[in-house]
Amino acid sequence: MVSVATICNSINYIQAEIVNFVTNLISTNDLRLQFQIGDKTIQVLNGISFEVEAGEIVTVVGPSGSGKTSLMMILAGLEKATSGEVSVAGQNLLKLSEDQLAVFRRQSVGIIFQNFHLVPTMTALENVALPLEFAGHSNAMTQASEILDKVGLEDRLTSYPGQLSGGEQQRVGIARAMVAKPKILFADEPTGNLDQDTGKRVTDLLFSLCRDQGSAMMLITHDPHLATLADRQVHLQNGHLS
Repeated sequence: MVSVATICNSINYIQAEIVNFVTNLISTNDLRLQFQIGDKTIQVLNGISFEVEAGEIVTVVGPSGSGKTSLMMILAGLEKATSGEVSVAGQNLLKLSEDQLAVFRRQSVGIIFQNFHLVPTMTALENVALPLEFAGHSNAMTQASEILDKVGLEDRLTSYPGQLSGGEQQRVGIARAMVAKPKILFADEPTGNLDQDTGKRVTDLLFSLCRDQGSAMMLITHDPHLATLADRQVHLQNGHLS
């Protein structure tokens, strides 16, 4: 017969694992990325170990070439690490196939790029609805319209990217990344192509949406002021995190 103490210990272990899953949305251990160019080995990431909690906003700062974008690409399931451990939203990314990674990204991740990456032949509404349509949502257009209203583009639904300003295009990009309410949002220099005033408005919007929806965010930036707005900032240099 199983003792009461054993049962209690098992319950405590399960509860601890549940808490760990909920709070540690991202967890890496000794994460490494390297490339071989001829006889030369290029070390991009050198033993990255860190965690991001659910709902936490973290900025990653560091000089160009320090590995910031490579780290984001691995955590978003867009690139495979050479070795180490990486868990995001309960998924061991190094063990997932390409098809499984696509499902993971669709269900858990939103990504905002510096260069917008909108489909030029689609309207703002169609661009935002696209990830929902891929996921089979029947009300994709309604949800897309609602979040475009939240980012202040309710009067630009039928406009094409070429008819929008840079700030408006980035707001469409934000809406597209956030429309499925991702567990974590990755943003790579999202204001890099915007002037200072527009960049500030976009940044304020981005932080507000993440906090409203409870999404965690990892934001790559060169802007020291922007970095201070996060819950935590980490520094990446020569492939090392501090």
